[in-house]
Amino acid sequence: MTSKQHRWLSRAASFLLASALLAAVGCGTKKAPTEPDYVLNGEDAQDIAQQVGMIICLDTGGWMAALRTTVDAFHVWSTGPPPPGPVSLLAADSREPAHRTFGTEYACVDTTVAKSAVTYTLKYKFYQDLDQTTFLCPNDSTILSIGAADSAYGSINASWTGGTFQGSFSSHSSFFTQGLDRGSIDLRISGDFDPFHEDELTASFTPIFRGGVQHYQISTLGEYENLPIVKDPQSSQKFPIGGSAFFWVYAQRLKGPAPAEIAQEFEANVTLFFDGTDKARADIIDGAADQPTVYSYLINLQTGVIEALP
Repeated sequence: MTSKQHRWLSRAASFLLASALLAAVGCGTKKAPTEPDYVLNGEDAQDIAQQVGMIICLDTGGWMAALRTTVDAFHVWSTGPPPPGPVSLLAADSREPAHRTFGTEYACVDTTVAKSAVTYTLKYKFYQDLDQTTFLCPNDSTILSIGAADSAYGSINASWTGGTFQGSFSSHSSFFTQGLDRGSIDLRISGDFDPFHEDELTASFTPIFRGGVQHYQISTLGEYENLPIVKDPQSSQKFPIGGSAFFWVYAQRLKGPAPAEIAQEFEANVTLFFDGTDKARADIIDGAADQPTVYSYLINLQTGVIEALP
């Protein structure tokens, strides 16, 4: 296990402790079975893979939409005038030095985009140094990095032959982008803050490999580093051409549609590997096991549909 995974598991343990305290004073959902030795099995891993697929996929509104929107917006910023926005520091900068330390209470450009039934609000800040301390305005030739924060709310709905997926989704993340120089063919997007990325999903769906209906509530914490995405908007490569992402997942399998009694709770570690195609490999393990079994899947980044790997 890497140092990053250890760090995230430490955060996850704190999250679970806080959840337990809330439940103890009556603020949580109905009490879950206490099974400290519960081991993630193949069906659990399938359910996690299917939900993670929907959380990230582009066309049903997963968080890949925030990354894709950033790359597409950069092309506009680099070839035209600064974009208008409901929140802009252009006027404020006329009263202050053009280059100055940038406060966290400001956003240079706000943009809101709808992807399927999910609405994303993204706030961008522009910097002339990689340490993100000196602020610039969009399309300045000396910009070296962009900081971004996004929040998303909505529903994720999908259907396929023999099944459906319906979920209520929210997401919050912070990330920054480098590779803005003209000589770079791709933008490198990273998120390594504390926390960088949080998702919440309440879903009812048909498991692809076994039928029936499952009901879940899941929470995720995650991060990624140097995900390169080709800048050219005409490129056929719409997804990261390399890199990986790590997510810790806390799952509650319910006995019926939410709100409902919890049938089982468990945790999982999910590592995603990108290669420039529209599919990412997902390796899923029991986050609490000493020698966990690895369950591997391919996730279609466009649709969220999963395929099992041997």
